[in-house]
Amino acid sequence: MTRARWAVFAYHTFRARALDALLARDEHVAAVVTHPDDPGEGAWFESVAEIARVHRVPCLTPSSPNLPEVVRTLRGLAPDLILSCGIAGSWGPRS
Repeated sequence: MTRARWAVFAYHTFRARALDALLARDEHVAAVVTHPDDPGEGAWFESVAEIARVHRVPCLTPSSPNLPEVVRTLRGLAPDLILSCGIAGSWGPRS
């Protein structure tokens, strides 16, 4: 049986824990899309990007998830499933 390939859109603690849970289950996370970390938030929120880095999961930190290069990258990775954890509306205007 082939494992599903995941793309995960996530930011902040609750979403970092969702990513951690997938990785703990040994799910194949092909990529993570998140905001760039804000140094001022480090004391308050867990870093999704740091979890991806520790687990050697490719991590995209675009100014918008709607940029053509993000779409192209994800298409190239061909995820079977996309998990969006509370990301909608948290980025700026659609590109």
